[in-house]
Amino acid sequence: MNKKQLKQYLDNPELLSASDTKKLADLVDDYPYFQTARMLYAKGLQNTESDKFDTVIELTATYAVDRKKLFAFIPIPDTTVTTTEQVEEVVEQTEQVVEEAQEGTPIIEEQTTEQVEEIVEEAEKV
Repeated sequence: MNKKQLKQYLDNPELLSASDTKKLADLVDDYPYFQTARMLYAKGLQNTESDKFDTVIELTATYAVDRKKLFAFIPIPDTTVTTTEQVEEVVEQTEQVVEEAQEGTPIIEEQTTEQVEEIVEEAEKV
């Protein structure tokens, strides 16, 4: 991969294909601190909907000098809000269970157990 190709992909990241992404992976392996290559590699994985994307974008963010530019180049859908809300709901229900157990009241109702299981299953899907 040469400078002209890198510039082309920076200008038009939607052009990155699976084969280009493989070349970028090799480039990142050879030059692990080459931030531009890491960023393009992550974008290529996002374009091809690769399972590796989540892991690679986290690592790319650790190498990035300016994460705002990284996430402007690679927009990521905001799924953490839903997950955070679900986790907070489970925490609240858990705290309620602990309070009820300390008061000697029934620990959990049948319906509440099902709700907690549904929330946990949804959180695991995300």
